[in-house]
Amino acid sequence: MLVAIIIAISILLIGCGSELEWPENCPECTLYWVSYRGGPPNIWAIDVPGGEPVQVTFFEEGCGRWGIDFAPDGRMFFGAKDNGQWELFRLDIGGGTPVMLTDSPQYDGDPAVSPDGERVCFMTKRWGFTYYDRELATIPCGGGEVIRMTDWQGSDDSPRWSSDGESIAFVKVNSQGRFVVMTLDSDNPGSFQAWTPETEDAYSPVWTPDGGAIVCVITVNGVRDIWKIEIPGGATTNLTNTTFSDEKPAISPDGSRVAHQAYHDGQWDIAITDIDGSSSFFLTNNSTEDISACWSPDGSWLFWVSLRDGDREIYGCPVGSSSEPFRITDFPGDDIRVMCR
Repeated sequence: MLVAIIIAISILLIGCGSELEWPENCPECTLYWVSYRGGPPNIWAIDVPGGEPVQVTFFEEGCGRWGIDFAPDGRMFFGAKDNGQWELFRLDIGGGTPVMLTDSPQYDGDPAVSPDGERVCFMTKRWGFTYYDRELATIPCGGGEVIRMTDWQGSDDSPRWSSDGESIAFVKVNSQGRFVVMTLDSDNPGSFQAWTPETEDAYSPVWTPDGGAIVCVITVNGVRDIWKIEIPGGATTNLTNTTFSDEKPAISPDGSRVAHQAYHDGQWDIAITDIDGSSSFFLTNNSTEDISACWSPDGSWLFWVSLRDGDREIYGCPVGSSSEPFRITDFPGDDIRVMCR
């Protein structure tokens, strides 16, 4: 135990070793990400601007790799490996010891918290027909009964709640092995609606803030584009409509734009597209890899993961700015899955 404490303190001291000179226009927020610095993946955080990186979790077998989400009051939910099993955990406001919510011999993870902070939907293998089969379930955020939401042979993942909490968007693998974006009634397990063609692959669903549409990736003729699907009407719009691949959409807080990663000229960059598809531009132009963008709460900045300095670090810059991206993390080991609150 003493050795573990010494190692944890050492990691913290390493994380606080140098002060950043933050840009004056940087918005006030907190960044969370999963870092491999020091060994297994764990969750780190930094208060922007002016803060220093702080390690939040200390799982010896790792955590956060398969998803992190937050309740409105700030409670954090994530999957972590404990005694060889991936379980769902909650970390209450102010930190402390993580609370294990599930106890299954199979995998639990990929959490999504309801807008009212009462339930968390997650992916589980506890009812798997095969090793690769995954279903969706919900559990009260305070712990309690696990309710099965999907029940068929085929994997379900990527749950996302609508803003009113009435629907959950997710991705289902159909009998042909295709990925289909679907929704289910959050209070009526077994009620489903498919929104993308069963002959094409679709994934990464996110709701617009008003709940009137789902934005996702749809592959048509081998090209991955960002599409918008009106809910409940079903009308679709190809927002990017490019000859290269566009992935991982993130909608701005006001719902007017979509940040995404685009693979063009042999490199991944961050692009921003209007929600109606009327215009688009590249925020970055880097020869290696800029991926996985997220918005600041006020929509003025984007943060993302970059490979430009030899390993994956967190960068950010104002939206629409010509200034150089600002490096936020600078340590050995990859930093991934950045989130902003």
